[in-house]
Amino acid sequence: MEAIKNKFDNFIKTYKALDKSMKVLHRVASQVPEDEHDVIVAGVIKHFELTYETTWKFLKEYIAINHNEEILSPRSVFKACYAYGILPQEITDDLLELVDDRNLTVHIYDHITAEEICSSIAKYYMSLGKIIELLGPNIITNF
Repeated sequence: MEAIKNKFDNFIKTYKALDKSMKVLHRVASQVPEDEHDVIVAGVIKHFELTYETTWKFLKEYIAINHNEEILSPRSVFKACYAYGILPQEITDDLLELVDDRNLTVHIYDHITAEEICSSIAKYYMSLGKIIELLGPNIITNF
């Protein structure tokens, strides 16, 4: 049971790091030269990628423990979260879009795509926070 607590803690840590990088971006977005802005955007995207990884791996462990099912892909994990009633449709839909944007981050070669993904991250950030709100109390009290 310690594994799920560790995965949840890692999820929270990366979520908080994403929060910090987004705050920096919003605070300095119009005040820095374009080349520095690109570095900040890259930092937000990197924190997004890390949060994505810790999110799906935490949920994978959650499903394995609570439903005795081993799921191997992020998209399947997110779909299973809805099927098992762990997450509502709205959050599941955001997570499935998140998978697509995460896959795009691997192939970012231009400023425009990076900015578009960075804009989407705020929506995903809200859904990720809702996961913490929904499942956090259960993790704290039951594991």
